[in-house]
Order: sequence, then structure tokens, then C-alpha cells
Amino acid sequence: MDFQKYILTAGDILFLFPNRIHHKEKSNAPNILLCFGASLCPDYAEFFENKTPLSPVLKSLGNSAEIRYLFSQIPLEFKREQPLSRQIMRGYINAIMGLLLRSCELRDCINTNVTIERKVIDYCTKHFRGNITLEKISNEIGISKYYISHLFPQRLGLGLFDFITTLRLNEACRLLLYREKVSYVAMASGFSSIRVFNYTFKLKYGITPTEYRNQYS
Repeated sequence: MDFQKYILTAGDILFLFPNRIHHKEKSNAPNILLCFGASLCPDYAEFFENKTPLSPVLKSLGNSAEIRYLFSQIPLEFKREQPLSRQIMRGYINAIMGLLLRSCELRDCINTNVTIERKVIDYCTKHFRGNITLEKISNEIGISKYYISHLFPQRLGLGLFDFITTLRLNEACRLLLYREKVSYVAMASGFSSIRVFNYTFKLKYGITPTEYRNQYS
């Protein structure tokens, strides 16, 4: 995460704040990944926007009976499909976030001494809906195209345009949950055409955008 490697053992929790660049290497060990937008937890927006954990790893916190119970109830409630199930699941998520934040040692975000990596990431995050090119990033950041093109594979194990595609797919998923038309979602997310969008989306998620919208909205 943010170009630093963490190795988790049984019971550890990696608490990933919004807009943190990351990837994970799979192992044969069982694990739980809870992924959701910060908009589900508006009460904690101040923490997510202005704070960062001193260390994102909460050692052995997952062994807590309280944390384990809350995690276990989310899929159970999802399977029940009862009235207010969505609101109840949101309540469990909010409770988990509160316990994790209480267990974190937080510090204020510092914007000085911004790294080149962070500048590239921030630029892509702000402009992924448009036509991003290496030339545009190079001119904006003041770094050579050659350096930028090698930065992500060397430091993150991910190509720059793979990262941009991920940003676009994340935005597409968000818009589809609001039942927007697929043609609008494709353009609003930064894809060059509906055909490219449909192909890329199905390659990533195994279903079409329409199927995703109908299943999850």
C-alpha cells in the first residue's frame, strides 16, 4: 500500500483509507475483503479526508469477538433479503468502521514533500474521465514519459493505464448502481466507446454492465 509492503498473519486487519494506492498478492490462506465506498459512512468523512493511520495494519484485531461477529453478520443479512436488509448491513459496516478508527493511531494528512508517484496518482484520479495520455501527465508533472511509464510497474506491479482503467471501472460500477444507461456510464467513466467499455467490463467482472446493474442496483 502506497508502495510499502505489509505481510498479514491470522487475525490482522489492513484498514485501507480511501484513495490509497494498493494491490494484494494472494495466498492460500482464507481471508475476508470488505470493499465499499466511503459514502456509506458519512459520519466518518472527516477522518477519511483529513487523517491517515500511522500504520494501516491492526495486529490481531480480527480475533476480537466483537469484530468477528460484525463481519459475520453482513453476509448473513445479505442472504436473508428481508426488508431493511441493506440498511442493517450499512449499520454493521458503520460499527466496524468505528471500532477500526478507535483502534487506529491517526495523524493529520501532510501535503508537503509530495512524491512523484503521488502527483501522478492524483492527476490520474482527477482526470481519468477524460483523454489521459503520457504526454499530458508528463507536461503536468514535469517528469519524462519514460520515467512515468516505468514508475507503476516497478513500484506497484501495475501498469499506468491498467490503473487508469481501474479508476474508470470503479466509476462505472458506481454509476451503474444508480441505474444509469450503459451508454451514459461508458462516456461518463472515460471509455472511448461503448464497445470498449462492454469488453473491458466483462473481462474484469465476468458479467456485462447491464447484468451488473440489474443484479446490484
